Amino acid sequence: MTLSVDTTPNLFEIYERRRKELTTIARRQHELLLTLAIDETQAEGTKPAALVRDLITRLESERLRVLVIGRFSAGKSTFINALLGSAILPSSPAPTTGVLCEIRWADEAHKKATLFPKPNMGADGGSEPFEIEIHDLQKELAQYVKIDFRDSAATSKYRKLELEWPLPLCEHSVDIIDSVGLDDPDSRDRITMDETAAADAIVYCIPSGMAYSAKDQQVIGFLHSLGYRSIFFVLTYWDLIKASAAMGETTEERFAAEQRHNLAPWTDLGDDGIKFVDSKSALLGRVKSDRGMVASSGIETLETGLQRFLTQERARAKLLTSLHVLRSANRAARTAIPTRISLWQTSAAELERRYKEAEVPLQSLETQRQLMVANVDIAVKDTSREARDLASRHLLELPDRVKEWVEGYEITTDIPLRTTKENIQPAVDEVTRYLKERVEADIAGWVQKELAPMVSARMQQLQDSLEEHARTFVDRVDELRIQIAVGVGNDNFEQRQGSTLVRILTATAYVGLTGNLLIGGMGAMLGPRALMTTVGIQAASNLALLALGMLNPVTFVVTSVGAIVATLFLNHDSLKKGIKEKVAESVATELVKRRHEMATNIEDKIFERLTEVRNAIDAGLRGEIASVRGEVEAVLAAQQRGQADADAEIRKLQSLERANLAVEEEIESLMYEAGMGDRA
Repeated sequence: MTLSVDTTPNLFEIYERRRKELTTIARRQHELLLTLAIDETQAEGTKPAALVRDLITRLESERLRVLVIGRFSAGKSTFINALLGSAILPSSPAPTTGVLCEIRWADEAHKKATLFPKPNMGADGGSEPFEIEIHDLQKELAQYVKIDFRDSAATSKYRKLELEWPLPLCEHSVDIIDSVGLDDPDSRDRITMDETAAADAIVYCIPSGMAYSAKDQQVIGFLHSLGYRSIFFVLTYWDLIKASAAMGETTEERFAAEQRHNLAPWTDLGDDGIKFVDSKSALLGRVKSDRGMVASSGIETLETGLQRFLTQERARAKLLTSLHVLRSANRAARTAIPTRISLWQTSAAELERRYKEAEVPLQSLETQRQLMVANVDIAVKDTSREARDLASRHLLELPDRVKEWVEGYEITTDIPLRTTKENIQPAVDEVTRYLKERVEADIAGWVQKELAPMVSARMQQLQDSLEEHARTFVDRVDELRIQIAVGVGNDNFEQRQGSTLVRILTATAYVGLTGNLLIGGMGAMLGPRALMTTVGIQAASNLALLALGMLNPVTFVVTSVGAIVATLFLNHDSLKKGIKEKVAESVATELVKRRHEMATNIEDKIFERLTEVRNAIDAGLRGEIASVRGEVEAVLAAQQRGQADADAEIRKLQSLERANLAVEEEIESLMYEAGMGDRA
């Protein structure tokens, strides 16, 4: 089987070439920074050499991740089997896949399947992963990854299946993840928080026969409210629409136009993000090597679009942010080298005199740093408190909305009139899931419409208020650096960078505090305003899940069941009405009881995230002062010990300066290539 994606040249190969080139450049930059011993002179803030070392590690392990999600029986497994060209994953008309499946590339000789148990749920109560036979993999997997969803308490004992397989789409560092169904009561938080957060592309499968259902609209709206915009919608079971068209019930064109109208607003990809796939025909065509059957199935169109999106959008963004992180480290060396050359050209006695004269101004800068950070502390606390107050007001209204939502809901579960716990439990679970989803969507929408904009606006106000102070601060740092290095009144030394927060909130400062190379690179690439806006949105993005994590359905469902069983109902209508009212009452009561706790948790989460910004600013300011002190003290120490020859040190530094300039030119060249086009 081959993946029939006709692109010349292959976009993944271009991306891989660029990634390898960037890794080579990063290694050269790392060696330069180590030779300069620049980390040793940087007592405060991020160490540039350590930053580049981490960047190299990420570049070497970087992978593009495609997450396939959807409701149970949305055709996910059959769709992925069609990609694989073989019936590997179990699939059936009933809900089956109860474990997340992660597919990676391996050649034919090294393909294998590994299961990862949940904690203490493996063989003999262990948690160690183990390989399973791949001779008849579908049959073997069926022993592990199927669950009986008719039992609402049933969950898989395994958290992940790792499948290494010769899937061409995965050949160039792409992983495909087949998630558990979104109907799984214990899976939603794990999917959205862990897998979706790490995904470069989301493929959302919707069965054509139930296209754009209310359930799918809730889930899509929830993902959208959390900030996920680039979604590929795959309408599966396209053969059913073809059959319907053949019977004169509808036309394929009319159905497709209707679905594009419904789904286009939910994805930045527009019509290009909406595909119609007959997975069974695609799978059968690939098994039989029937090129025509594969072509008519629609799967190749999806594969081509997915490949282009991954390489032209996601891969390019990752390369550009990595390049900006590397450029930040390169500029740190570019600043340090001329300063150090001038310091070596100065006698130890003269250098000591200049450094002593600069001590009072350096102390003044330290005081200025403390005042700026104190203002940031106030802004962080005020923003966090405002977030808590907004949350408290919104949560106050939720109980009444819960009662309104349940009034218009129709229970679909069959219920015997005899009210035993066993008889009514499925209906109670259904209503509980419905209300939890409505609460989930409501809070997510509030986060997107009210909380995130408030935090972003506050962060922009903070940036505006700091701008003038930051300009004064970095101007004074540069003046002192020149004064110490070449003496007062010397006009031959000028190396000023942008005298704003662009310099203070460099990638090195922010990445070092957060450990997030991607966001740090975006900060360096787009500037502090964009960085602070992004941080504000991120601070709010997963708070819906944080709040919902505190709502344990079990606690109020047990109460609901007991209250319902103890009530006499005359008919099915009154029984269903009673179930809805009791469950809604329990949910509303739980929301009232947890309102303060949930609002406080939101305040704490915002405070925690914004404190990272505060720490980044503080680190950047400290680093500016430390860079002046560190360079001077390192040269003074070497001169006083008589361990280095000044002329030899200057020649070495001049050689490093030329090498650093050559690296800079390569960074700029690759940045232009990656940023301005996809030329091979």
